[in-house]
Amino acid sequence: MKPISSKGPIIQQSEDWNVPPISGETFSPFGPSIYIGNIIPNVFHELNDKIESVQHEQDRDLRGRLAGRVEIQRDIHDLVSPQVHEHIRKHIVNYTTQYGLGVEEYQIIDDGMWVNCAKANDFNPKHLHTGDFSYIIYTKNTIDYDDERNAKFDEKTSGANENIAGQLVLYYGEYQFLNCAQFSHRPQEGEIIIFPAFLQHSVYPFYCDGERWSVAGNYRFATYEELNPPQETD
Repeated sequence: MKPISSKGPIIQQSEDWNVPPISGETFSPFGPSIYIGNIIPNVFHELNDKIESVQHEQDRDLRGRLAGRVEIQRDIHDLVSPQVHEHIRKHIVNYTTQYGLGVEEYQIIDDGMWVNCAKANDFNPKHLHTGDFSYIIYTKNTIDYDDERNAKFDEKTSGANENIAGQLVLYYGEYQFLNCAQFSHRPQEGEIIIFPAFLQHSVYPFYCDGERWSVAGNYRFATYEELNPPQETD
Protein backbone atom coordinates (compact mmCIF):
# COMPACT_ATOMS: atom_id res chain seq x y z
CA MET A 1 0.00 0.00 0.00
CA LYS A 2 1.52 3.30 -1.07
CA PRO A 3 1.39 6.18 1.42
CA ILE A 4 -0.08 9.50 0.33
CA SER A 5 3.24 11.10 1.08
CA SER A 6 6.29 8.94 1.66
CA LYS A 7 8.35 12.06 2.26
CA GLY A 8 6.01 13.97 4.51
CA PRO A 9 7.14 17.03 6.46
CA ILE A 10 9.22 16.53 9.56
CA ILE A 11 7.63 17.87 12.75
CA GLN A 12 10.28 18.56 15.40
CA GLN A 13 9.68 18.04 19.11
CA SER A 14 10.22 20.69 21.75
CA GLU A 15 13.89 21.48 22.19
CA ASP A 16 13.99 20.38 25.83
CA TRP A 17 13.07 16.81 24.88
CA ASN A 18 16.23 16.37 22.79
CA VAL A 19 14.81 13.56 20.66
CA PRO A 20 14.64 12.79 16.95
CA PRO A 21 11.77 14.25 14.90
CA ILE A 22 8.52 12.29 14.84
CA SER A 23 7.62 10.37 11.72
CA GLY A 24 4.62 8.56 10.31
CA GLU A 25 2.83 7.88 7.05
CA THR A 26 -0.72 8.55 5.89
CA PHE A 27 -2.49 5.82 3.90
CA SER A 28 -5.80 5.63 2.05
CA PRO A 29 -6.91 1.99 2.00
CA PHE A 30 -10.42 3.29 1.22
CA GLY A 31 -12.14 6.71 1.28
CA PRO A 32 -10.85 8.22 4.55
CA SER A 33 -7.13 8.24 5.22
CA ILE A 34 -5.44 6.72 8.26
CA TYR A 35 -2.04 7.39 9.78
CA ILE A 36 0.49 5.02 11.36
CA GLY A 37 3.51 6.37 13.20
CA ASN A 38 5.69 5.69 16.22
CA ILE A 39 5.73 7.33 19.61
CA ILE A 40 8.97 8.48 21.18
CA PRO A 41 10.52 6.67 24.18
CA ASN A 42 9.63 9.45 26.65
CA VAL A 43 5.93 9.13 25.83
CA PHE A 44 6.09 5.32 25.71
CA HIS A 45 7.56 5.03 29.21
CA GLU A 46 5.36 7.72 30.76
CA LEU A 47 2.17 6.12 29.46
CA ASN A 48 3.18 2.70 30.76
CA ASP A 49 4.02 4.19 34.16
CA LYS A 50 0.57 5.81 34.34
CA ILE A 51 -1.15 2.61 33.28
CA GLU A 52 0.68 0.68 36.00
CA SER A 53 -0.42 3.23 38.58
CA VAL A 54 -4.16 3.01 37.78
CA GLN A 55 -4.55 -0.75 37.44
CA HIS A 56 -6.41 -1.04 40.75
CA GLU A 57 -8.01 2.43 40.98
CA GLN A 58 -11.71 1.67 40.75
CA ASP A 59 -12.65 5.34 40.77
CA ARG A 60 -11.11 5.53 37.29
CA ASP A 61 -13.00 2.50 36.00
CA LEU A 62 -14.68 3.21 32.62
CA ARG A 63 -16.36 -0.15 32.05
CA GLY A 64 -19.94 0.44 30.99
CA ARG A 65 -19.03 3.81 29.48
CA LEU A 66 -16.80 2.48 26.67
CA ALA A 67 -17.63 0.06 23.88
CA GLY A 68 -14.88 -2.42 24.70
CA ARG A 69 -15.54 -5.70 26.47
CA VAL A 70 -12.30 -5.39 28.40
CA GLU A 71 -11.88 -6.06 32.11
CA ILE A 72 -9.48 -3.20 32.83
CA GLN A 73 -10.45 0.16 31.32
CA ARG A 74 -9.23 3.28 33.07
CA ASP A 75 -9.35 7.05 32.61
CA ILE A 76 -5.83 8.55 32.51
CA HIS A 77 -6.57 11.88 30.82
CA ASP A 78 -5.60 14.08 33.77
CA LEU A 79 -2.53 12.05 34.73
CA VAL A 80 -0.31 12.46 31.69
CA SER A 81 2.04 15.39 31.21
CA PRO A 82 1.52 18.24 28.73
CA GLN A 83 4.42 16.79 26.72
CA VAL A 84 2.41 13.64 26.00
CA HIS A 85 -0.55 15.64 24.71
CA GLU A 86 1.84 17.79 22.69
CA HIS A 87 3.41 14.72 21.09
CA ILE A 88 0.01 13.36 20.06
CA ARG A 89 -1.00 16.75 18.62
CA LYS A 90 2.19 16.82 16.55
CA HIS A 91 1.31 13.44 15.06
CA ILE A 92 -2.15 14.74 14.17
CA VAL A 93 -0.59 17.80 12.54
CA ASN A 94 1.77 15.50 10.63
CA TYR A 95 -1.23 13.43 9.51
CA THR A 96 -3.31 16.38 8.34
CA THR A 97 -0.33 18.10 6.69
CA GLN A 98 0.41 15.02 4.59
CA TYR A 99 -3.26 14.95 3.63
CA GLY A 100 -3.14 18.62 2.62
CA LEU A 101 -5.33 20.09 5.39
CA GLY A 102 -2.66 22.14 7.14
CA VAL A 103 -4.15 21.97 10.65
CA GLU A 104 -2.20 23.84 13.34
CA GLU A 105 -1.67 22.54 16.88
CA TYR A 106 -3.62 25.36 18.50
CA GLN A 107 -6.68 24.50 16.41
CA ILE A 108 -7.28 21.10 18.01
CA ILE A 109 -8.20 20.22 21.59
CA ASP A 110 -7.88 16.87 23.35
CA ASP A 111 -11.21 15.39 24.36
CA GLY A 112 -10.46 12.41 26.61
CA MET A 113 -7.87 9.67 27.05
CA TRP A 114 -8.32 6.16 28.38
CA VAL A 115 -6.54 2.82 28.50
CA ASN A 116 -7.60 -0.73 27.64
CA CYS A 117 -5.57 -3.54 29.20
CA ALA A 118 -6.67 -6.50 27.08
CA LYS A 119 -6.16 -10.15 27.93
CA ALA A 120 -7.31 -13.35 26.24
CA ASN A 121 -10.95 -13.20 25.05
CA ASP A 122 -11.27 -9.42 25.55
CA PHE A 123 -12.48 -7.57 22.46
CA ASN A 124 -13.90 -4.32 21.10
CA PRO A 125 -17.10 -4.58 19.04
CA LYS A 126 -17.59 -2.30 16.05
CA HIS A 127 -17.99 1.29 17.25
CA LEU A 128 -16.99 4.89 16.55
CA HIS A 129 -15.83 7.83 18.64
CA THR A 130 -16.84 11.41 19.28
CA GLY A 131 -14.74 14.38 18.19
CA ASP A 132 -12.91 14.80 14.87
CA PHE A 133 -9.71 12.74 15.23
CA SER A 134 -9.22 9.49 17.13
CA TYR A 135 -5.98 7.77 18.01
CA ILE A 136 -4.75 4.49 19.48
CA ILE A 137 -1.29 4.07 21.01
CA TYR A 138 0.00 0.58 21.77
CA THR A 139 2.31 0.61 24.79
CA LYS A 140 2.55 -3.09 25.62
CA ASN A 141 2.16 -6.25 23.56
CA THR A 142 3.41 -9.52 25.07
CA ILE A 143 1.35 -11.73 22.74
CA ASP A 144 3.45 -14.21 20.79
CA TYR A 145 2.55 -13.82 17.12
CA ASP A 146 2.72 -17.56 16.39
CA ASP A 147 0.44 -18.31 19.36
CA GLU A 148 -1.96 -15.60 18.23
CA ARG A 149 -2.31 -16.74 14.64
CA ASN A 150 -2.41 -20.44 15.54
CA ALA A 151 -5.34 -20.12 17.95
CA LYS A 152 -7.88 -22.92 17.62
CA PHE A 153 -10.38 -20.55 15.99
CA ASP A 154 -7.85 -19.08 13.59
CA GLU A 155 -5.40 -21.78 12.58
CA LYS A 156 -5.30 -22.90 8.97
CA THR A 157 -6.53 -26.39 9.86
CA SER A 158 -9.86 -24.88 10.94
CA GLY A 159 -10.55 -23.84 7.35
CA ALA A 160 -10.10 -20.10 7.97
CA ASN A 161 -8.69 -18.29 4.93
CA GLU A 162 -7.12 -15.50 6.98
CA ASN A 163 -5.87 -14.83 10.50
CA ILE A 164 -8.01 -12.32 12.38
CA ALA A 165 -7.30 -12.99 16.08
CA GLY A 166 -6.19 -9.80 17.81
CA GLN A 167 -6.53 -7.71 14.64
CA LEU A 168 -7.60 -4.06 14.61
CA VAL A 169 -10.10 -3.54 11.79
CA LEU A 170 -11.30 -0.20 10.39
CA TYR A 171 -14.42 -0.12 8.22
CA TYR A 172 -15.69 2.24 5.55
CA GLY A 173 -18.34 1.93 2.84
CA GLU A 174 -19.96 -1.13 1.35
CA TYR A 175 -18.46 -4.27 -0.12
CA GLN A 176 -18.61 -3.95 -3.88
CA PHE A 177 -16.68 -5.30 -6.83
CA LEU A 178 -13.07 -4.03 -6.64
CA ASN A 179 -13.93 -1.91 -3.60
CA CYS A 180 -12.06 -2.25 -0.32
CA ALA A 181 -14.37 -1.68 2.66
CA GLN A 182 -12.07 -2.54 5.55
CA PHE A 183 -8.45 -2.31 6.62
CA SER A 184 -6.97 -4.89 9.00
CA HIS A 185 -3.84 -4.32 11.05
CA ARG A 186 -1.94 -6.31 13.64
CA PRO A 187 -1.05 -3.79 16.38
CA GLN A 188 2.62 -3.30 17.16
CA GLU A 189 4.09 -2.06 20.41
CA GLY A 190 5.07 1.61 20.15
CA GLU A 191 2.69 2.48 17.32
CA ILE A 192 0.24 5.34 17.13
CA ILE A 193 -2.69 5.02 14.72
CA ILE A 194 -4.82 8.07 13.87
CA PHE A 195 -8.06 8.13 11.88
CA PRO A 196 -11.25 10.21 11.53
CA ALA A 197 -13.40 9.78 14.63
CA PHE A 198 -16.44 8.78 12.56
CA LEU A 199 -14.62 5.74 11.18
CA GLN A 200 -16.06 2.55 12.64
CA HIS A 201 -13.53 0.09 13.99
CA SER A 202 -13.28 -3.07 16.07
CA VAL A 203 -10.67 -5.33 17.65
CA TYR A 204 -10.97 -9.11 17.44
CA PRO A 205 -10.17 -11.14 20.57
CA PHE A 206 -7.05 -13.23 20.92
CA TYR A 207 -7.06 -16.57 22.73
CA CYS A 208 -3.49 -17.07 23.90
CA ASP A 209 -1.39 -15.94 26.86
CA GLY A 210 -0.10 -12.40 27.01
CA GLU A 211 -1.70 -8.97 27.16
CA ARG A 212 -1.89 -5.81 25.14
CA TRP A 213 -2.17 -2.28 26.52
CA SER A 214 -3.59 0.45 24.34
CA VAL A 215 -4.19 4.12 25.05
CA ALA A 216 -7.00 5.73 23.07
CA GLY A 217 -8.50 9.18 22.87
CA ASN A 218 -10.05 11.87 20.73
CA TYR A 219 -9.25 15.36 19.52
CA ARG A 220 -11.68 17.91 18.16
CA PHE A 221 -11.44 21.24 16.41
CA ALA A 222 -11.53 24.21 18.76
CA THR A 223 -14.63 26.39 18.58
CA TYR A 224 -14.54 30.04 17.55
CA GLU A 225 -15.08 31.04 21.18
CA GLU A 226 -12.17 28.88 22.33
CA LEU A 227 -9.88 30.39 19.71
CA ASN A 228 -11.10 33.92 20.41
CA PRO A 229 -11.76 34.23 24.16
CA PRO A 230 -13.36 37.48 25.28
CA GLN A 231 -10.88 40.15 26.25
CA GLU A 232 -10.99 41.58 29.74
CA THR A 233 -11.81 45.27 29.91
CA ASP A 234 -10.85 47.74 32.57
